[in-house]
Amino acid sequence: MQFGMPTLLELSTIEATALVCQRNNLSFIELNMNLPDYQAHAVDLKRFQNIRRDYRLDFTFHLEESFNPFDFNRLVRAAHMKTVKDTVRLAGKLEAKILNMHMSPGIYFTLPDRKTYLFEHHLPLYLDAVKGFRDELSYVLAEEDISISIENCGDFATRPYIARALELLLECDCFSLTFDIGHNASANYSDEPVINQYVDRLKHFHIHDELDGNNHLALGEGNINLPYYLKIAEQLGCRAVVEVKTLEGLERSICWLTEHGMIDNKN
Repeated sequence: MQFGMPTLLELSTIEATALVCQRNNLSFIELNMNLPDYQAHAVDLKRFQNIRRDYRLDFTFHLEESFNPFDFNRLVRAAHMKTVKDTVRLAGKLEAKILNMHMSPGIYFTLPDRKTYLFEHHLPLYLDAVKGFRDELSYVLAEEDISISIENCGDFATRPYIARALELLLECDCFSLTFDIGHNASANYSDEPVINQYVDRLKHFHIHDELDGNNHLALGEGNINLPYYLKIAEQLGCRAVVEVKTLEGLERSICWLTEHGMIDNKN
């Protein structure tokens, strides 16, 4: 099974990140596009191609968490669509096969007794935007042999409009699922029944531990049954990002994976 690392703020260059990746016998780096250096327009293609070759690693992409191609404003939607198309073409040149994506819950109105999410309140408009995004992007994804992998963020069960949007996206083979086991745990495992409906569409995992609502802990420092989920990932042929936030947390996680025979780390 292949493991990868996330983008870490402590590592200021892609070369420093690649060195850590190689030193720990990891297979890929997930480039976080929330950061300016990893925007599609900012990436020096030749530099990244050389790093991929010299360090013998792959890339995946994590689209910005603000990414929202379903906005009611068509000009905003168009800007997000151009962003993702540019990213897909960049990913194709880097032979990256996964673009990880969060489903934006959208804007809500705070009423006296509840929060009302506008995507849910205007459900037909929202679902039309989801279908438009899926249909327009499917041609570009198929051309590059790339999948946009939808990550659970603890709201698949609590926001039915997101679950409905997920269903529509997965009607196209160019979309898949990322199973974030920490998000699932912090949501009292409520994402899992929805994910289990589409278990054959799982392509990617984000693994980190969780304890009392605290996410992105180093592996082995929380309450998640990690061997159980790693076995699922292995059986499905999925790769997994060790999605911690610090270099120290990554190193402790690598130790856990090594101790459990998941990584042969001789360094």
